[in-house]
Amino acid sequence: MSKACTLENGVLNLAVLREDSRRELFSILDSIGKDICFVLDPELNGPLNHVLVDGTAVLKDHGVKDFHAFGKTVKTSCEFVLFLVRPSVRAMRYVAKYIRDLGADKSSSSSKKRFHLYYVSRRTLVCDEVLKKEGVFGSLSVGEYKLDLIPFDDDVLTLELDACFKEFYVDGDKTNLHTIAASLIKLQTVFGMIPHVKYKGAMAKVIYQMMTHFRREQEVAGNPIGVLDPEIDTVVLIDRNVDLVTPMCSPMTYEGLLDEILGITHGFITVDAELIADDDGPNSGNSNRPAQVSVPLNSNDKLYAEVRDYHVERLGMNLQQQAREIRERYDEFRKNRDASISEIREFVKRIPGLKQNYQSLQQHINLAELIKKTTDSKRFRDLKDAENLVLTGETIFEQLEERIGDQEPLLGVLRQFCLQSVAAGGIKTKNYTHLSRELVQTYGFEMMLALSNLEKAGLLSRRDTLWNEASGFGLARKSFRLLNEDVDPRNPRDCAYVSRSHAAGYAPLSVRIVESAVKPRGWSAVQEGLRQLPGPSGKSRRRPVRMPVTTQLHLLRLPSSTTSVAKNARCCSCTTLVV
Repeated sequence: MSKACTLENGVLNLAVLREDSRRELFSILDSIGKDICFVLDPELNGPLNHVLVDGTAVLKDHGVKDFHAFGKTVKTSCEFVLFLVRPSVRAMRYVAKYIRDLGADKSSSSSKKRFHLYYVSRRTLVCDEVLKKEGVFGSLSVGEYKLDLIPFDDDVLTLELDACFKEFYVDGDKTNLHTIAASLIKLQTVFGMIPHVKYKGAMAKVIYQMMTHFRREQEVAGNPIGVLDPEIDTVVLIDRNVDLVTPMCSPMTYEGLLDEILGITHGFITVDAELIADDDGPNSGNSNRPAQVSVPLNSNDKLYAEVRDYHVERLGMNLQQQAREIRERYDEFRKNRDASISEIREFVKRIPGLKQNYQSLQQHINLAELIKKTTDSKRFRDLKDAENLVLTGETIFEQLEERIGDQEPLLGVLRQFCLQSVAAGGIKTKNYTHLSRELVQTYGFEMMLALSNLEKAGLLSRRDTLWNEASGFGLARKSFRLLNEDVDPRNPRDCAYVSRSHAAGYAPLSVRIVESAVKPRGWSAVQEGLRQLPGPSGKSRRRPVRMPVTTQLHLLRLPSSTTSVAKNARCCSCTTLVV
């Protein structure tokens, strides 16, 4: 059984997007031939797991004989070699190396191998130039595989462009804007034209303009996008740099802490095997079982779907209650010695489901215990105390200096350094210089480049004024009611519970922006707060085109200009993309 989400219970039929991606990949393979060596960029391994939900064995039905990943020696007798890659310089150098190793560069005209290179999801001039410089550009044919919106769960779509933020703000590479705009066009081609679009931020505005330009071109050509009855009412586009505070804060929900402690990668976590071991299963005590296993985190697991957003205080109580209920079912039946044959048969039918529920419950109890060890530790409590001080407008320079002196893990130290900067609208030059010097002396000269990149990204900045000025976040904190001291993490009525410890809960700014966007008055009620945040804001409203349009599942192409990024959010009547 596939570990990817079945997509059976979503508000939207996201399986349509998955099937489209599968069909396009199979079409590419069928067009190449019947004797293919498939060489995959490791960055695409995770995303493809959510497309090829029945495993890579299905590729054999479409001519694939060998399957390899970058980083290993490729030896094959196949006539055709297909490279499926992200458009990166690193990937191009791997491709060039493999082509030369297999004897297909210009100096080896006797080779009979035929090479095909497909980019996910867009070909770039930079990559073409690298291949030309490596001397292999003429040895292969080039195409594009439009793997953009990938369904990870019933209500989650992602582009899996992890480096997007760095590319935008550090490298100045805006290519991925095109991919985001194209993915939104595809979404509307499948689910109807989205009548309401709202955006906040410079990048979000560019995406909106690209969508508008392409839509008008299609209308002039007599091929309008969308159908009469749109399934999505509103899309909200938000630049990541509009809310840099939230990703610097530690979550207190089950799913958030799993990501914080173990790291969720492409919808999976990797844990020690004993955490999910089945004590009654055939592999119990098997010394050959792997030391670590991957665990999918999606709505296939009904218990996880229920508790993923629970605060840790509520999580433990809920899991204990469910454990008692399962135990009571078994005990009740065992005590009933007068059960009829039909009652016994009915209970036996339920045993597989009960056992599966018990195994899932035991797994999440083990994970919850692992999380509790972290959240109960003094280091974590001190971390939350420092975050709460920053969110209320205080400074934590002494705490930062102590953490640097204790040589605590670098990522955590930098995260709090950045939180102090973005929440306060910058750090006074004197304090900034001192802490930067301490970081370089403690963690090495590599820190100089890291600090420079964090400045380019807007995560660190200096403030030269002699007096304290209200930061954009400080003003937004009041306008959007970001702090809530009354929220109950066990029975929440406000999203501020997601970070609640013993102090006030912090409601993520980006979530508050979306909440405001879908209220009757929209953003007009929070205009003052929006103006304090980076970038322009705007909205548009369009009526669906009142004519029958055949829904096409292939990606309509945007005019060549700039290109992409996106990490989605949850799909319902409102779709949000954080750029």
